[in-house]
Amino acid sequence: MAPPWLSRFALISSVVAASAIVRRSAALRSHLARILGVTRWHLPRVDGVIEADVAIAGAGLGGLALSAALRRRGFRVVVLERAAAARYTSQGTIALWPNGLAALEAAGGARLPAAVSKRGVAVEATEILNCGLHGSESTRRIEVGPHGVSAFFIPWAKVQQELMAAAEEGEAVGGAVRGPWLLESWTLDGRGVLGALSSALRRWRSPPWLMCSHEVAGFAEDAEAVEVRVAGGAAGAAPRVAVRASLLVGADGLFSRVRAALQGSPGGGVDLERINDYSTTNWNAILRHAAIPGPRVVPRGESRILNLASPKLSCYLVDCGEGELFWQIRQADAAWGHAQRGAGLGRPGIKARLLSLFDEAEAAAGAAAEGSSASHRPVLLERAAARVGVGARDILRVIRATAEEGIFERRIFDTQPLPAWSSAAGRVTLLGDAAHALHPTPGQGANQAFEDAAALAEALCDAADRTGGGRRLRAEDVPAAVATYEERRRRRATAVQAWAAGGGRRQRDGTWQRTKPGPEAEAFRQWVLKYPAPGEEASVPPVPNDISK
Repeated sequence: MAPPWLSRFALISSVVAASAIVRRSAALRSHLARILGVTRWHLPRVDGVIEADVAIAGAGLGGLALSAALRRRGFRVVVLERAAAARYTSQGTIALWPNGLAALEAAGGARLPAAVSKRGVAVEATEILNCGLHGSESTRRIEVGPHGVSAFFIPWAKVQQELMAAAEEGEAVGGAVRGPWLLESWTLDGRGVLGALSSALRRWRSPPWLMCSHEVAGFAEDAEAVEVRVAGGAAGAAPRVAVRASLLVGADGLFSRVRAALQGSPGGGVDLERINDYSTTNWNAILRHAAIPGPRVVPRGESRILNLASPKLSCYLVDCGEGELFWQIRQADAAWGHAQRGAGLGRPGIKARLLSLFDEAEAAAGAAAEGSSASHRPVLLERAAARVGVGARDILRVIRATAEEGIFERRIFDTQPLPAWSSAAGRVTLLGDAAHALHPTPGQGANQAFEDAAALAEALCDAADRTGGGRRLRAEDVPAAVATYEERRRRRATAVQAWAAGGGRRQRDGTWQRTKPGPEAEAFRQWVLKYPAPGEEASVPPVPNDISK
C-alpha cells in the first residue's frame, strides 16, 4: 500500500496538470465554468517583480492587437489594464477599412481579420441627405462603399472579443512571464457541481498575461530594462507588484498616463494641454433591428447619413451585422459640450434631449422660411417640414426604440501631433490613441492602431531574428527596433491625424459635406486606405484642404 504522502503528491500533481490544461484553453475554461457554476475569476494581488519582454499599458483594441501579434511570435507579454475586468460590452462600432484588415493580417495572421470581419457587415451603399436653412437640401447615394471601397462595420465589443481570443491562443506559443506565483480563486454561484462547497476553490498559477486593476503609475529606465510602477487602477486596491520589461508600450488611450510621463507632465497625470476639444457631443447606441417598430430602417449592408444646419447635427444609421443597427448623433454646441464633461452611459434625460434636437431643427427651418418673401414662404415651409419629417423620421423611430440606459454620451477630442513617440533611451513608446488620437469622422482610429501594432511587432521580430535570438528579445535590440517602428509609423499617422482633424473642424462648423472632395483629397484617401509595404510609408502625400468623408 502506497504511503499517504505519495497519494497526496499524486493528487496534487494531477490537479496542477489539469489546471495547466484548463488555463491554456479559454474554450475549455468557459465550458468548465458553466458546469461548475463559476461566475467570476478573481486575480488577487501579486507580491514581487514580474519579468516580461514587453509590458503593454491598456487592454483596448490596440493593446490587444499588439499582445496577440507578439504572443503568437513567442514573446513574453504582460498587459496592465486599469479597469477591474476586460470590457466586453460597448455601444460603439468601428469601421474596419482595407488598411486595417491588412494590418490585422500582418499582426495576427489570416485567421484574425477573417474572424473579426465576419462579426460585422461590409457596408457597400450610403445615402447622404444634407439639409441647409431656407429649405435647401442635397441628396446623394454612394455605391460600393465611399469611393468604391467597402468598410466592415463591426460592434467594438465583438472586435475586442476576437482580439482577446487571438491573444489567449498565443499562450500556447509564447513563453510565460516570469514572476511570483499567485493564488487565483473561483467564485461559485451555487448552481454548479461544486456549489455545495462553502468556500471558493483555489489554485496556484503563474502570473497571467492580462492583469486587470493594474494601472501604470510611472516608470524608470536603465541600460537593460524599464521598471514599471503599478497602481491599483479602477478597483482601488494597491497591487504589491512591479513589472520589469525590455519595453513598455503605452496603449492607454486618449488620456494616456504613459504619454504624460514621456512628455514630462507634473505628477505623471494627464497632459490636458495636448488634447483638443471640438465642442461637440456624441450620442450612440446599438440595438437589434427587430426591436424597432415598423419597417426595417436600413437595408443590410447600407447606411444613412443626415446632416442638419441648425442645430448643427450629423446623424448616422448603419447596419452592423448579426441583426444589429448602430446609430449615432453628433451635435456641435460649445455650451452643451462643456456642460457634459466626460463620458457616460444612460445619463438621465439623454433621450429627451435627443428628441428635442429635432424639434429645434424644425423650428429653425420654419423660422428661416417665415423670414422669406411672401411668395416663397409657403413652398419653403412645406420643404422645411418635409425635410425634417422625411430625413428624421427613421432616426426618431430608432431613438424612441432605444432604452435610455443603453445610450452612450461622450465629447469629441483628438490630440496634437507629438514630436516623438518614444523615450530617449528607446525603452518606452506609444501606440494608438496614446500616440495619435484622431477625430472619428473618417473612421480611422482603430485602423491606425492596428497599423501601429503590426509595425511594432514586425520591428521587434526583425531585431530578434537579426541577432540570432529567434524569438528571445535581447535588451540591447529594443532601442533600434523602437526607432524603426517610429520611423515607419509617425509621419503616416500624423498625416492621417491632420486629415481627420480637418474633417472634424468642418463637421463642427457645419461645412462638412458641402462640397465633393477634389482629386487631391481622393488621392489622399486612397493612400490612407492602402496598407503600406515596407518602404512605402516614407512617401506621404500633402494633406488636402477640401476634406469630406
